[in-house]
Amino acid sequence: MLRKTLVVAAVAALTMMMSSPAGATSDKGQPGDNPSNGAHTETYKVVICHATASASNPYTVNDVSWNSIDNEFNVDWNGHGDHAGDIIPPFGDFPGQNWTTENEAIYDNGCKPVEEEPEVVTPDAPTWTDECGLDNAYWTVPGDTAAYTYAQSTDGGYLVVTATAADGYTFAGGETTMVWKGKDSGELCPPEEVTPEAPVWTDECGLDNAYWTVPGDTAAYTYAQSTDGGYLVVTATATTGHTFAGGETTMVWKDKDSGALCEEPPVDVCLNIDGIQTEVPDGYKADGQGNCCECTPPPVVDKCLNIDGDQATVPEGMTRDENGDCWTPKPPTKVEFTEWAVSDFMCESEKVTETRTKSMTTYAWDTATGAWVGTTTETVQEHTRAMTADESAELCPPPIDVCENLPGLQTELPEGLVMDEGDCLMPPEVTVSDWTGEPVCDMTSYTEWATETTSGYLPVETEGGYSWAPYVTYKTLYRTVEVDEVIPCDVEEPTEPTIDGTIVGEICTADAPYLGYDIVLDDPDGVSTDDGTATITFVHPTNAAKNWSTTVAIGTGKILWPGASVDEDGVANNWPGYKYSESKDEWVSVGAKNYGWTRADDTEVIISVNPSKTFTVSYPPATPVCNSEPPVEIVSVLDAPAATPVTGVATYTG
Repeated sequence: MLRKTLVVAAVAALTMMMSSPAGATSDKGQPGDNPSNGAHTETYKVVICHATASASNPYTVNDVSWNSIDNEFNVDWNGHGDHAGDIIPPFGDFPGQNWTTENEAIYDNGCKPVEEEPEVVTPDAPTWTDECGLDNAYWTVPGDTAAYTYAQSTDGGYLVVTATAADGYTFAGGETTMVWKGKDSGELCPPEEVTPEAPVWTDECGLDNAYWTVPGDTAAYTYAQSTDGGYLVVTATATTGHTFAGGETTMVWKDKDSGALCEEPPVDVCLNIDGIQTEVPDGYKADGQGNCCECTPPPVVDKCLNIDGDQATVPEGMTRDENGDCWTPKPPTKVEFTEWAVSDFMCESEKVTETRTKSMTTYAWDTATGAWVGTTTETVQEHTRAMTADESAELCPPPIDVCENLPGLQTELPEGLVMDEGDCLMPPEVTVSDWTGEPVCDMTSYTEWATETTSGYLPVETEGGYSWAPYVTYKTLYRTVEVDEVIPCDVEEPTEPTIDGTIVGEICTADAPYLGYDIVLDDPDGVSTDDGTATITFVHPTNAAKNWSTTVAIGTGKILWPGASVDEDGVANNWPGYKYSESKDEWVSVGAKNYGWTRADDTEVIISVNPSKTFTVSYPPATPVCNSEPPVEIVSVLDAPAATPVTGVATYTG
């Protein structure tokens, strides 16, 4: 059965320290100056590359005392002489450590790995195809490779293919991109020759009975009907990309209505005889009523002697008088007048002359047509009357004084004077001063001004008329001047925010590992985009996708170490890199799983607020008073150790 750890009490004290990485040189003396007389000197410094557990940052630059590496007193002040991974240059009698050609290059590069020269590759060129017709051009792009990828885009009507070199590769001349451009020529395809179906002409008897029967439109051609000088016209027009024989784009059919009359049906002149009789049979007489008989028809009596021809009956709408004449009712004489209109006026007598036209129509009988025919005569009538007030104002307006500023009535501009805003004045003299103004920073234009001075004379009324007195007026003129080159204004850059005052440290409380923090944001110009929170990220040494992050409020606090957990009493019940095996009734190591990788020394932690800062931390070690490992026996926890000081590197994204 798993033995649980009893936690009596846990108190954590967060004591944190920070330092900035040393440069690659030191001004505190050279290690070769180490005295050989046995004097104990701790001020001489040696710049070394200190090995870390970080894959992305394998070394840090440290400026350490030479005594921590090699000294005659055998005093290991900082222990770097025992660090097998550190790169230490030779100095004095010390032969150096890990001082190979490769590591010497890393040392000379500021303790940073020397990047390899990228491999030069040549991407396969895409193939350009431009078929006839609009928008038929395209690139055939090869497939992507591990060394480069392709992307297609457009630029001002051009179709563009861009090859981009992958990390570790480059193209000729050190270029990382290669571009191909092509543009559709827009060359039209040769037209297809087609033959339109002919319309059918039909010309039936009678007037306006001819017509065309037109086939339906197709994708290759369309039809249209029109007229041309009495002809009925059908025009076939080839659509874009098509043509008719001989390269023609239109084909025309024309024909004209013959106007042939339709054959009249025969007229039966003898309705009382079987069959159609187109003429009176021999021996028969027609009675004028459509009947034929073998007799002598009675003579026709002319009912209207005043109408040409024999009228057997009085025509409809007429009456017969006692003289044997037939009449329609005679229309009455018609008299019409136009409206009175003013044709002349006299302002002195305030009279107007009006005219109107009188039309009189009388009627006489026309024996040829058997109808009354009207004759119209026109006469013009005229009279004079007094003007109305409106007519007087419109036709006889009072004279206009064109010079209201002068005594008397001036109907015309006096000679030698000019009009100035409604006043008649002597011509003034106008002068303009030099323009004043200068460009303004960050402006594409600026304003100039000048003074306009006007000197002239004003009329002064006198006893016998008027005279002229001098005057002077001033007016400020403005104009806008475009500048050729904008002058930039001096802008004071804001102070970038920092979290340089932030500190972190490892804490063990109630057998649970914690990361303590005190996040301080210094933003004097208020340019940070933070929302009052910070993101704490444990950085995986090789796979960023496995990073662990959490968000906390800016200020002081602590968070459980990734992979750790506590029960409701705050007692640790899980640890990073371990899992409980029921079959073995014990905690077993799972390596990097369950965030076991955060146990590595110099684990990288990033605190991000914008700006951000990078720290290196180590997993809290187990101590007699706080066990940060899975329990194997009951331990009473009386107190917690102080936090381990860490180093931070600040960055800011503007």
